Amino acid sequence: MSGHHWSAGDTRRPRRGRGVLSVVVSLLILAGLAVLADRLALAWATQQAERILADDFAADSSEVTIHGFPFLTQLASGNLSEADLSAGTLSFDGLVLADVSGTARGVPTSADGTIGSFEGSALVPTATLQELLERGLVEQGLGDLAPSVTISSSTGIVSLDADVRLTVLGLDLAPVTSGRAITFEVVAARFGDATIAPEDIPLGLGEELLAQIGDLSIDLDALPQGVELTGLTMNDDGALVQLSGENVEIPQQ
Repeated sequence: MSGHHWSAGDTRRPRRGRGVLSVVVSLLILAGLAVLADRLALAWATQQAERILADDFAADSSEVTIHGFPFLTQLASGNLSEADLSAGTLSFDGLVLADVSGTARGVPTSADGTIGSFEGSALVPTATLQELLERGLVEQGLGDLAPSVTISSSTGIVSLDADVRLTVLGLDLAPVTSGRAITFEVVAARFGDATIAPEDIPLGLGEELLAQIGDLSIDLDALPQGVELTGLTMNDDGALVQLSGENVEIPQQ
């Protein structure tokens, strides 16, 4: 009789073990499906973001990377913790930038919100810089100087020549950032082969011109509201500007 009871006990233990194993396997399968669903949603959102950049901002070779796991909980909260962006070219209301890259934090999933912060960089191509500079000269009443403008990629200096009292006064300008604009500082003046400091220009030559140049700026108001220029370096392709901003408005195209 006692042998019969032990036999019954022996048959119940493996069944209980199999039950626990089934639960564990089921949980693992559900977890795997949840991760798969999360990754699929992330891939879809990434593709949508890249499509919007291409369709609305003429982005070329754009790439978006959304950080944080799980993605679905971020989506449900309406806010993405962090996202990286890069594009060969990107256009904001006619302003074409190249080699754009940056990181946005606190990105809303709706188009009517603001981005918490953004840090990045972009290239203002030489041709664009020249066009905007010539337009700025016209606005300052210096349109006759526009044909003489040259931008040296090796030194980062913008040079122009002006006819002043029967002589040609050459000015070398260094571009600097100021808020959402690129302004220019006169760093040298040229008379023929001689180069002098701006303060050494002979009295009566060029004071009005220097004052007008001092007011010259290239406004980049097409950038998203909240983004400002924090640095600038010249290279062979144009002006590489550093961008930074908080509470950045999402551009509406």
